[in-house]
Amino acid sequence: MEISFLHKIPRMKPTKTFYIILSLIFCMFNTNKPTSAQNDITRLNGQHEISALNFASNYLSALNSGRRKIMKDFLNKNADKNLLEKIPPETLTTFNLAHYYETGGLGYDFLETDSADNNLIKIKLVNRLTLAKLILEIPVTGEKEFRINGMVSGEIQEHENNNLHAHVLTDEDIAEKLEKCLLQLEKDNEFSGVVLLAKNGQPVIKRAVGKASIAYEIPNLTDTKFNLASVGKIFTGLAITQLAEQGKLKIDDTIDKYLPSGWLPNEISGKIHIKHLLTHTSGLSDYFADIYKQCEIQVFRELNDYKPLVYKSQPAFEPGKRFSYSNTGYLLLGVVIESVSGEEYFQYLTNHIFIPAGMKNTGGFAKDQPVKNRATGYTKIWQDDDFTWTDHMRTRILKGCPSGGIYSTAEDLLQFDIALRNHKLLSPEYTQLLFTGFPELNASFHSTGFFLSDNRSGKTASHSGDGSGVNCQYKMCLDSGYTIIILSNYSPPSANIVANVTDQLMIHKTGN
Repeated sequence: MEISFLHKIPRMKPTKTFYIILSLIFCMFNTNKPTSAQNDITRLNGQHEISALNFASNYLSALNSGRRKIMKDFLNKNADKNLLEKIPPETLTTFNLAHYYETGGLGYDFLETDSADNNLIKIKLVNRLTLAKLILEIPVTGEKEFRINGMVSGEIQEHENNNLHAHVLTDEDIAEKLEKCLLQLEKDNEFSGVVLLAKNGQPVIKRAVGKASIAYEIPNLTDTKFNLASVGKIFTGLAITQLAEQGKLKIDDTIDKYLPSGWLPNEISGKIHIKHLLTHTSGLSDYFADIYKQCEIQVFRELNDYKPLVYKSQPAFEPGKRFSYSNTGYLLLGVVIESVSGEEYFQYLTNHIFIPAGMKNTGGFAKDQPVKNRATGYTKIWQDDDFTWTDHMRTRILKGCPSGGIYSTAEDLLQFDIALRNHKLLSPEYTQLLFTGFPELNASFHSTGFFLSDNRSGKTASHSGDGSGVNCQYKMCLDSGYTIIILSNYSPPSANIVANVTDQLMIHKTGN
């Protein structure tokens, strides 16, 4: 359903630009005339503010239209040519329109612009669906004629009054707004998957939309199995933490103590500790490099198949000095798990995590293995203003590994969440370790498997996963007891859109 007011120029209130213009008019009649230099500064600042305001208005008009062609035409006209060479216009359009879909098709109300930073135009606005105040940041070049030279990002205004008392939302309100968003996303082929929001283990909303198989017209169900991509790292981190609790290893140990020969030279493995792998501070390069992309996916099925990719890895920096996301680190943690436990990686997870948690539909299923009720991953291939689908059953790796690629369901992940919160998988002390960062390693925001955050909505532990035909989000709200699970068989930004909407809605649960 098309809503006519989406295509109007956004409403605006007096801004900093407005007052600059007033001051210019005042100066015309002021008998105490400013100096020539003051005139130049005032004129330049005024022109910059007016240009930024016009640019912001035009961008938001294109965004609020919700129409791909209008957004694409705006970007083709206003994006820097270097950006368009790096990112195809169709991809750039998709990620810009994601901000529109975060409104459930309702668009934004304009508040003001901030262009104090010459390289950044900030648009302050309100999401008509979530009622949250946001800032869209547009990186630009130029003084009067701006050109977008980076990805536009959105951020909740954490430190301003977000009208929380005026817009307190019940769980039913949140479920209703999420439903509206999901229906719009499904209609426009922007999301396919499952969304599960729970409070203290009880679902607030559990909704499946889209198709598990486009070719065979099979719908997604709430128990459909999805590729988790990097969300699977939380199981690897948990397994290491379990082994630490059992006294079978220490996270301060160097990995040369546990790695079989052929994985890394001793002069490298002797300097890297287990905690460096857990927190992405090892410095090891990522095995998702050119050599990986050039290999057949059938090559990678067992951990040993990755040895040639890992052995030549050279640390980019001294371990523990900074954070740099590394799939190689988590792959090696899987090797450590096998070495210490004596069990194959997925067998360990099954015996010590999946079965105890009651996760009956989770495992390291290979793509060439017949699996009931599994979603196929899809990506849109755009040509002009139309698209076709491509599936990913024959791309990426054939089977998951310790760095990602496990299949699970939203319902199973909720069972995992309940088991973890109730200390069925770890003692209270070691459960807390999963939610504690490592500031001494410059990783205060990362624990032994989770990304950590502390904002208006409280403390959270989360992980995301993305790739070709997969986009997932798993978040534990540690203070409020909420759990957010979003699984999609579309390429990004499908699940990311829903996650951002959920985050905006959850700020209205503060204090409730």
